[in-house]
Amino acid sequence: ELGLSARRLVARLSRVIVEKNQALLQATLLAQEVDHRVMNSLQLVSGLLSMHSRSQPDGDAKDQLQQAAGRVSAIARVHQHIYLTEDIRQTKCQNYLQRVCSDLSPIPEAVGRGPILVSVDDVTLPTVRIVALGLIVNELVTNAIKYGQGSISVDFAVTGNGYALTVGDEGAGLPGIQSPQPEHGFGMTVILALVKQLKGSLNVVSKPNAIGARFVVIFPAEE
Repeated sequence: ELGLSARRLVARLSRVIVEKNQALLQATLLAQEVDHRVMNSLQLVSGLLSMHSRSQPDGDAKDQLQQAAGRVSAIARVHQHIYLTEDIRQTKCQNYLQRVCSDLSPIPEAVGRGPILVSVDDVTLPTVRIVALGLIVNELVTNAIKYGQGSISVDFAVTGNGYALTVGDEGAGLPGIQSPQPEHGFGMTVILALVKQLKGSLNVVSKPNAIGARFVVIFPAEE
């Protein structure tokens, strides 16, 4: 009788485990489908903004529409990357950041500048954090393409108690500016808001006689 009861308990436990695994799989597939739909919608919005920008004469309005299209496209890439991965809770930084920079290479100001050099440690971050990181890279690289010169480098590395993102170019640099402020433009306002979301800091490194500027974002590892 005791053996029969034990077998029944094991069988019941096995059914519970199977049902739990099926529920988790279904939830994962549903989440990926949501990301796929969101990605398609965002890509549509980005395409409409790009189309509208092309219909505008050269000027501030055209530039702002192009930047808005780039920001929406960067968010769409997050959902695309999530959709293509098995684990929706976390994302490998290397593949994602390389894709972000690769998508920025064809924009008109980048033509003839050479490739964007990307160096990323083998790091996996929670998806909620990779969204902010990807948007920061999108903004900083776009700024380097438009206002800098020469090659652009993107480095993401593990530090003692967190992470460091460095984006630099070979232009004239930003002498006298060490701590960017919102008054330096809307793009910088966006970057600072995202850095704050990561509980990090943003600084500009412009050494005497050094070529270009280096934007450095440092943020702690997740508690």
